[in-house]
Amino acid sequence: MKLVSTVSYAALLMSLGLAPMSAQAQDDDTGAEAFDLGTIVITARRTEEAIEDVPGSVVVATDEDLKGANIKRTDDLLLQFPNVNFTDGTTTTDLEISIRGLSDVNGAASTGPVNGIFLDGVLLNPTGSNLAINPRLLDLERVEVAFGPQGTAFGRGTIGGAINYVPKKPTDELEYTLGYELGSRADGEVRAIANVPILPDGKLSARVVAFAAFDDGFVPSVTLDDDLETDDYGVRLSLRSQLTDRFSLDFSASFDQTDFDSTRTATVASIEADDPINENSFFTDNQVERFFSSLRGTYEFDAGTLTANLSHADSNLDGGLDGDFSSIDFLSSDLFTETESTALEFRFEGNEFDLPGALGTLSYNAGVSLSDSITNTDSLSNVGPDGLLILGPLPLPAPVILGILGGAGLLGPAGAELGSFNVVSTNEVENFSIYGDLRWKPIEPLELTAGLRWSRDRVRANSESTSFGLVATGFAPLGIPTVIPSEPFEEETETFSAFTPSASVRYEWTDDFSTYFLFSTGFRPGGFTSAGTLPITPFDEERAKNFEIGFRSSFLEN
Repeated sequence: MKLVSTVSYAALLMSLGLAPMSAQAQDDDTGAEAFDLGTIVITARRTEEAIEDVPGSVVVATDEDLKGANIKRTDDLLLQFPNVNFTDGTTTTDLEISIRGLSDVNGAASTGPVNGIFLDGVLLNPTGSNLAINPRLLDLERVEVAFGPQGTAFGRGTIGGAINYVPKKPTDELEYTLGYELGSRADGEVRAIANVPILPDGKLSARVVAFAAFDDGFVPSVTLDDDLETDDYGVRLSLRSQLTDRFSLDFSASFDQTDFDSTRTATVASIEADDPINENSFFTDNQVERFFSSLRGTYEFDAGTLTANLSHADSNLDGGLDGDFSSIDFLSSDLFTETESTALEFRFEGNEFDLPGALGTLSYNAGVSLSDSITNTDSLSNVGPDGLLILGPLPLPAPVILGILGGAGLLGPAGAELGSFNVVSTNEVENFSIYGDLRWKPIEPLELTAGLRWSRDRVRANSESTSFGLVATGFAPLGIPTVIPSEPFEEETETFSAFTPSASVRYEWTDDFSTYFLFSTGFRPGGFTSAGTLPITPFDEERAKNFEIGFRSSFLEN
């Protein structure tokens, strides 16, 4: 059972007859209330346009769709889209996304995603890590999913598709909403949204979104007799200033944190409390922190609009895991991962103009972007005192035995660690790209589009692993604490570049029916699998091509 309540200032005014119901109108013939859905505007081609004007497969979930389906989490939303599969793994950071069968498994690559996740056009997972993706969806204007390679519009890491979250912007109207949910499963959420005009005439407006949620979980751990808990809280501040009729500034900053147990699922489907092989012996606290900020300036010239956007994203995972998934204290893991990305983009969107000689109209879109993304990983695996009971009789190499010979109480009190295995790695991707497209309408119903992006990625990876513990080697007597670098420091650098063209033909037969042909390409640079593994192993770049024929229309009164 769940109790839900929301109080809206705007809705209260409308119910009292003090404000117009802008989304509601009277039907002239019947007098019944008729709802006008209006035109859905999207940015799948990096420019605002009606969804019916876009060649290619694009689906949109508006704010009304999210509220109507009571969707507040990323996994709930993505499962609503066709050809999008979403798997929520053992933790809140295991976001495994597949679009049209192309999988984006977290941690599988260190140089870019298969499916790009964007916040208002800014890439959130540039290194393939999904840590920066906030699982909660609040105060969004819409969510767009563009299927197929999006290399021209969005760049690298979108060979499967692109998902773009568009948050609501501040307006010059006073509005605030307070909502809460309480459930009998010991879960709940409190959220508050406020839009405040600070200066008149849109000179400065602010929008604040805050939330706090807790969930004691519905999947119990049979072996520990405890539920698997998750807590979330966060805040987002957005500022908008219309300085002149032509120049505007938008600033946004958000912070959120997720606390969760080391695993949120049962280890094995059929667990028995007396089964020592499939039991968790402990839970550890895990924490993910995310910070995102962006500053966007827009100036409208007579010939078009220039947009400059500077963004920064920083996410941190600090946690651990019962590495052996058993009732004994054999192996545990501590993990710290930080992903940091800074991006700068300039884009000019030209207004449509007439060509000479009755050749129709032409419009264009061009931009340049630079970004630097870096992921630091520090993984520490600890062998506990029960490691001697399991591994003692076996002939094992030095990086594994980690203190076996010193396990007979030589390390101090019971419960002390026999040894550890530490891996420190860094992955960095520097990207530079130039892109643009032309849209020609020789006659009004026909649109021909050609686009191209050139990108260059410099990929750098380094890694080092070290073992600590009481070990026996040819250079140290038994029982002497020794540090063994099991793998030396390694560093690799490589550069990748690619052209990702696109083209489309679209014909509008009627106002409500159009057909199109689309060709698009995508690219993901190669790199090195150095996160937690040695030696560093390179992998190749990936390319994708898409040929698509389709039509777009609406039926059954939209």
